[in-house]
Amino acid sequence: MFYLRVLLNEVRGATDWEDFKKFDDIVYPTFKDACYARGLMEDDKEYIDGLLEASHWGMGNYLRCFFVMLIMTDSMSHPEFIYEKIWYVMATDVESIERVKNNAPDEQKKNYCLLYIEHMLLSNNKSLKSIPNMSYPTAEYTMDGYNRLVHDELSYNKDKLKEEHKILYVTLTEEQKGIYGTIMDYVDKNKGGMVFIYRYGGTGKTYLYKTILAACHSHGGIVLNVASSGIAALLLEGGRTAHF
Repeated sequence: MFYLRVLLNEVRGATDWEDFKKFDDIVYPTFKDACYARGLMEDDKEYIDGLLEASHWGMGNYLRCFFVMLIMTDSMSHPEFIYEKIWYVMATDVESIERVKNNAPDEQKKNYCLLYIEHMLLSNNKSLKSIPNMSYPTAEYTMDGYNRLVHDELSYNKDKLKEEHKILYVTLTEEQKGIYGTIMDYVDKNKGGMVFIYRYGGTGKTYLYKTILAACHSHGGIVLNVASSGIAALLLEGGRTAHF
């Protein structure tokens, strides 16, 4: 009723309740939304200015975390309006993270940005779906219709990896080439198998792994690099830490 009373002092010539919700030929779902559209209430401008200012020195991931924090603390009156106005500053790192093509359409970047925000919210038992009128990533990008892991594995530059593989392979020792041949035979013939490689540190195990990875990825294969520690995982392209 408070918002209706505010509108009663502002709207002239209304003939029904819908007239109070209308502004610039748009009928808003609630009296509250109509008040914000008319600029009669706090419009979250301070948060827009704050995020824009932070974009001068903060990366996209930092700004997304900032935006999620504002959502979690219920600081913004209309997070959906703020997102639509400044989503582009929160998506500045999307192309490098997702390895999407340069000059990718805005809609693609926007969906990835929403996906990152949704993942952060889900880890805090919240979702974009709980925010009225908030944009949500399309089915192609959500976990229902989009497998992030498969997408990442199929996004490598195959031509570049073929050249890298050539350089790596010719520098392998005869012993490394023997192990390489055994593993690639399993892969090429889809036989499956288990190989345990053991050597002392500094003998070229990681170098061999990188050669095998380059070979598989250059042919469009999917390889899940899992290591027992974070440091070891960082040595491999797309490496992840194993969790038991």
